[in-house]
Amino acid sequence: MNWKPAKVVHVGIDPGVNVGFALSYAGKLLQLSTLSFWEVVAELEALAEGAQLHVYIENPNANKPTFHKAAAESQKAREKISQNVGSNKRDAQLLIEKVERLGVTVLPVRPINKKLSADLFRKVSGWEGSCSQHARDAAMLILGR
Repeated sequence: MNWKPAKVVHVGIDPGVNVGFALSYAGKLLQLSTLSFWEVVAELEALAEGAQLHVYIENPNANKPTFHKAAAESQKAREKISQNVGSNKRDAQLLIEKVERLGVTVLPVRPINKKLSADLFRKVSGWEGSCSQHARDAAMLILGR
């Protein structure tokens, strides 16, 4: 990117196998995507070259571990969830470290369990395009900033 905006560009990231990525400038959502980990790293590197950034990353490391088991969950299901959470935590930590190495402001955000439907998200955000749950989660980190 070759432009130097006067205002801060806000980036929201929801880490995981499919990474939610959202970009806003002057309070307007400009991009909602579902990307791979490496695509997000490339986006961050490109943005860091020409923009003043604040990057908000959903950080599952801020949550306390839970060891309760639902009666309907099997041991195999709980183990799969544990593996996914561990992977997500590591991806978040790597992205936080990458943003810090780029010299960009990073703001880890504690995850919330409330997910917005596509219809409700459109009403709240004004976003007209289609987007995944991951992209909506990323956008919620930066909406109104």
